[in-house]
Amino acid sequence: VTNAGTCLRWLDDTQFDPARARQAAERVVRDGHRAGEIVASIRALASKAPSRMEPMDLHEAIRDVLRMLNGEFSRWDLQASFSAGPEPINVIGDRTQLQQVLLNLIMNSLEAMAETKGVSRELTVHAAAGQDGFARVSVLDTGPGLDVGYLDRIFEAFFSTKSGGIGIGLSICRSIVEDHGGSISGSNNSHCGSVFT
Repeated sequence: VTNAGTCLRWLDDTQFDPARARQAAERVVRDGHRAGEIVASIRALASKAPSRMEPMDLHEAIRDVLRMLNGEFSRWDLQASFSAGPEPINVIGDRTQLQQVLLNLIMNSLEAMAETKGVSRELTVHAAAGQDGFARVSVLDTGPGLDVGYLDRIFEAFFSTKSGGIGIGLSICRSIVEDHGGSISGSNNSHCGSVFT
């Protein structure tokens, strides 16, 4: 929607710039395809269809999600960074599903930080290869953190701490990660905010 609005602005007579309008329209098409892949992936997950496990560059998949969310980061006025070593991390996984996990975690962080006042809004995605043969990806934010009374329930289906939440985002994340043989956890960061790994 943001890209479509931008495209219309560049097509307006007062700001006419067809090259920029084309770039915005291309982002609309790319993100529309991405949204379709996400919906198909979640439907496949819900119907217990096998995941499309393929070799992939984890750093590249993470950077794609961060690029896709650039407009959101600007809209929420926050700093987003990606922390990773110089060597790529190659994993076997369903790229769309793993990107959906990251997207859910980042969007949760954005919503949490929207409620914070007087603290700089910062989001960091960290990726590292673990000694156990698994990659570890963490999403850290400077939001209000997690209510410790609910930590054991946050991944339950239909449980939400948000007033308008329906409680399926983290449940889907857990299903995807466990389907990949991994685990997911959430905790409070040492200084402020939360961290999901």
